[in-house]
Amino acid sequence: MNTTDAIVFHVRPLFEKDLLIELFTSEFGRIKVFAKYAQSKKPRFGGQLTTLNLIQTMLIKKGTAVYLGQTKVSNHFSELKKTYNKMNVAYQFLHVIRAVTQLNQENKELFHALVQYLTVLNHNSDENLNGFKLEFYKHVLQIEGLMTNSMKLNEYDIIKMIESYTNIHLKDIL
Repeated sequence: MNTTDAIVFHVRPLFEKDLLIELFTSEFGRIKVFAKYAQSKKPRFGGQLTTLNLIQTMLIKKGTAVYLGQTKVSNHFSELKKTYNKMNVAYQFLHVIRAVTQLNQENKELFHALVQYLTVLNHNSDENLNGFKLEFYKHVLQIEGLMTNSMKLNEYDIIKMIESYTNIHLKDIL
């Protein structure tokens, strides 16, 4: 049993009462876990497994499978979820993180950066979201070792670097 912080990336039904959940954790990186009886008449997790929630969870490993134990929501990012523009930015962040990480590879620095940016996004206004996205992309490129602080790149170059590295087209960034 291991306890870790995690961001819920994706939840999908599995069989009649179970869920398959993709998490980005501080300890194990991006992982997929099973949540047994999460869709029963009395769901075990309530609304805790909503995409973008920051949760503290106990993971139980049985063989090669990992199961979700107890969970507690640390941050719902409720203000972020109230506006379409902020939700769009947050989902772009998740999309980029998913593209640059492999399953079961720890990346604490990237996890903490994501939590930090989501927290700031949750508390800030909708002003200058494009600049905020560019800062996030620069930070990801720095963590991945593709960019240094001393590099002076314009918006176009940063977007092209992140698109090239992730194979994602960020057509709506500007």
